[in-house]
Amino acid sequence: MPVVAVNLLVPIESLTGDAPADLEGFGPIPADLARQFLADHDTAGGVIRRVFTAPGTGELISMDSRARRYPGLLAAFVRLRDRTCRTPFCDEPIEHIDHIQRHADGGATSVSNAGGGCARCNYTKEHPDLTITGDADQRTTTTRGLSETSTPPSPPGAERPVAFTIRGLSKPVTIRLPREAVLAGDRR
Repeated sequence: MPVVAVNLLVPIESLTGDAPADLEGFGPIPADLARQFLADHDTAGGVIRRVFTAPGTGELISMDSRARRYPGLLAAFVRLRDRTCRTPFCDEPIEHIDHIQRHADGGATSVSNAGGGCARCNYTKEHPDLTITGDADQRTTTTRGLSETSTPPSPPGAERPVAFTIRGLSKPVTIRLPREAVLAGDRR
């Protein structure tokens, strides 16, 4: 039997106040009913996808699901954000969308707890010598203390500062430069 999936558009004002939420295929519902629906959904046997909107603009900013696996649109969102495997130094195509904090350990099925990975890296991250932490900026740490951070690439047209870390000092130092300074430096 197929699982029923319900999309609930939730402005922050619905979670914190009286603004209505929007139940796809039905329309506006009172904020208190939306909050109750989110709290009690496990008894219904379906899946609720919470879609969050920006205050004032209504722009879609994030979505999550109470399902174990990443459903279609949420997986598509992560694939568009990550583009290639998120394991440091791997740029293989994404084959798996998985939790950064394991679902079994309470990790949410959400954009901020999702990472795209190739099959090999996704299976390798379960090794007891590795720890993956963070959110969209995920950090991989070995039991020997080696650590690397993977940040999603900037969307086309967006400028993200370039950052690099100097190791070998008594304390690692991270330096952030505007991208245009780095590009100007490359032209010399």
